[in-house]
Formats: sequence, C-alpha cells, structure tokens
Amino acid sequence: MTHYFCDNDQKKLPEQFPTDLEKLAGKTLTDLKEECGNLLVCSGETEDKIENTPLFSISNSGSEKKLHTNNLMGFIGSSQGQMVITSRFCPQTGEDPAPERDFFLYYLLGKVLHFNWVAPYKFPVGETAWMQLLPLLFAHYLNRACAQGLYKQYISTEHNDPKLKGRVDVERHLKHNVPFQGKFCYTQREYSFDNPLTQLIRHTIEYIHTTSWGNVLLSNTPQTLQNVQTILQATPSYAFSNRGEIIRENLRPVRTAYFSQYIPLQRLCLRILRGQSISYGQNDEKIYGILFDGAWLWEAYLYLILGKMGFSHPDNKKKEGWRYLFKEGRHKRYADFYKGNDMILDAKYKPLEKKNEDGLREDLHQLITYMHIFPAPRGVLAYPIKEGTPVDAVDIGTVSGLGGEIALLHLIVPSVKEDYSSFITAMQQNEDKFKQAVNAFLDKKVGFNKIYC
Repeated sequence: MTHYFCDNDQKKLPEQFPTDLEKLAGKTLTDLKEECGNLLVCSGETEDKIENTPLFSISNSGSEKKLHTNNLMGFIGSSQGQMVITSRFCPQTGEDPAPERDFFLYYLLGKVLHFNWVAPYKFPVGETAWMQLLPLLFAHYLNRACAQGLYKQYISTEHNDPKLKGRVDVERHLKHNVPFQGKFCYTQREYSFDNPLTQLIRHTIEYIHTTSWGNVLLSNTPQTLQNVQTILQATPSYAFSNRGEIIRENLRPVRTAYFSQYIPLQRLCLRILRGQSISYGQNDEKIYGILFDGAWLWEAYLYLILGKMGFSHPDNKKKEGWRYLFKEGRHKRYADFYKGNDMILDAKYKPLEKKNEDGLREDLHQLITYMHIFPAPRGVLAYPIKEGTPVDAVDIGTVSGLGGEIALLHLIVPSVKEDYSSFITAMQQNEDKFKQAVNAFLDKKVGFNKIYC
C-alpha cells in the first residue's frame, strides 16, 4: 500500500502505515544514508542544513498520532509498503495529493537539471515509474563528481616487456618467454583512470545513449558534455560484454574521502544499469527510494533567475563568496545571494506565509547577520507561495541600530492548469512579477503589493 503526503505539512498517521517506515521517524538524512544504502538523496549545500533534518517526525496529540514532513519530497519504500511525499503545491485527489500532477516539482527538476519535459509526458507514480527519473539525475551527479577530478585507483596490470617494474609472474613467464627473448612477464600495481568505477560510469553513459532522451541528457550543458567526453577517453578498455562483471565489481561501495562525490554517483549508476526497480530486491535492501531536497531545488532554481539580474551565488563546495563573521578571519558565512553591497536575498523553501514575526525569528536573525557583515542595506526572504493565498504586506520594516530594510518576497506558484504547458506559461509570468518586485525593492520606487496584484 502507498501512503501520500506533501512537504512541510502534518497529517494523521494512517492506521496501516508500515512499521519499518515508522521507525524512521526523527532520523536525519545522515542517519538514513548510513543505514539505508539503497536510498538516493538528491541535494546540495544549503544553509538550511538538510543533512541534519529528519525525513519526517511523528507526534502524539492525545490518542492521535500525526506525521510531520519537512522539505524533502520523493518516494521511499520497504517490503511492507511505500510513502510518497509531493510538493505542497500538488493538487489533491480526494484526501491525497496527485503525484502525476505535481507540476511544480517537475518544473523545478527540469530547470535545475537542465531538462525540458516533452508533452504529453506522463509524470511518474509509484516505484517503477520513479525509476524514470534516475537517468535525468545522472548528469547532475556526474558533474559533481568530476569537479573533484577524474577518479583513479590502484589496479593490477599484466606486462610482458624488458622493463621489469613489478612482481614476476613465473607461470606466465615460462609460458610466453622460453626460450628467453629479453622480456619478463610481471604484474604491476599502478594508478589508473581506467578502473571498475570509471568503467561503471562509462557503461551508464552507453546505456543512456540508447534511450529516447539520451543525447539530450548527456549534452544538457557544456560541463556535462565535457565530462562525458572525459569518461569516454579515460576508459579505452570498455566492452559491452563486460557489463555484468563491472556491475559485480562495483557492488562494494568505494571508500574514499577525497573522491566523496563518486559514492552517490556509483549508487546511481548501479540503479540505472540494474533497472526495473529502485530496490535490488526485498532481500537486498530493506529501505529504498529516491528523495529530493526542496530547499536545494528552490535555491538552485532561484539562481537561474537571479544570476541574470546580476546577483552572485556563493558556492559552499568551492569555498567561494563567503564573508567572515569576525574581523580576525573566523567563522565563514555564506549568504544565498547578494548583489554587490545593495541587497542580500535568502532563499527559503518553507511556507513563510504561515509564520508571524516570532516564527521568522531564526530566519530574520540569519538575514540580519548577512546584511551586517557584507554589508548591505536591504535584505529579502524569498519563498514560493500558492496562488490565491492571502498574504500580508511584504515590507517587514527597518532594523534598529545600524539600520537596513527587510522584506518578504514571494514567487507565486500557479494553481495546476489543464496541462503542463499551461502551467509553464503561468509560471513564467509569475517569474517576471518576482523580478519586478526584486528590482522595486532595490529602487524603492514601486510598492510590492502593486506589483503582485
């Protein structure tokens, strides 16, 4: 049985909710990644620290249990049942959300992963259908891994030449070099880019090439195209007939601190190549699934809009764009976005429209800190909101002391239209209104409410 929820919400815990999934309540993503090797989490570096956030929590309200979700969306299952978490912008079918019409989630995925959904594509529902998303994630994971350099490891290679540089293979030497011809058969351990892991990535590339969207997925950005070519050149020993052997050699996860981004890439490649199911079989992994971090998707999506408006986006992974909290050079802080010394914009995926100023306490403190150390006279909390949701004035006020103006700016997510194409058109119109609101706050010439009306 599949149970449906949406992000950042609470709902009565179903009576038949799987007990093995209920045991995951309160466990952070870090815990889940360690305990559930077949759980794929698509996330990035954000100030919201999603790694320390529970997938969901369960509370007791009298005799009733309630399940509380956070920013994570996707599918997670076990042998006892499954749960699907949609975006909170997904329309309802009866009491449950309708994942196949979760247009906002697929819009974010398409933008961030640089992929255009082709109508009349039917969006996934259920475990087998979620598998359709895995090839779309490949370029994202490949680019993150290759940013750490091309993976290399020690492998044993066999040689037969005059330059003896390893352990002599006596049996092979007697077979090939008697009578003696000045050559030695020996085995040498050496670093190589052509190894089981890069071979696994190569086999995944070749598999994706055979799909209807393969060429698009593997050339969606210049970076993806370059990294694909790097893998092709690094694996000259590739042979389709070796695919089964390569998969078996990669069943043991790579253990490396330096090439840490290759670990999730290896897991993804195995899922794609083994196909048919996110789980390898009920006996292999008890908990399995695919999850998306809404905070990361929202931040990455906003950068596609704000980057064209001259905003900078500090990079936690590359350690670029930070400011120190103290003049002595201690405690780095990364704002989500800033435009020179004019504005700080902090991306928030959670529903800020449901919070009063006390509920915004931590978010405001964080934003004011950024405004002070950059410094910038204007600060914005930017979040998505459902079309038709009543919202108070977006001007919060002027900060005491050193000053600075703070505002809440929302990007309206349209109600689900008849089809995905209509949703895209409405979404693009709302993006234009959002950009106008940002510029209005910079210029202070037009009231926000006038723009949003």
